[in-house]
Amino acid sequence: MFLIALRDSMDSEQQKDFINNNYLTNICSEFPDKIKLKQVTKD
Repeated sequence: MFLIALRDSMDSEQQKDFINNNYLTNICSEFPDKIKLKQVTKD
């Protein structure tokens, strides 16, 4: 959620694309959504 808010607050399209491509989406995915999901577990 933080990265989405940070991306949306940026003025530069280049910075938005960097966050989107490196942290939020997976361009190598075979699925149409290409969203990166990370499971967090608590020990």
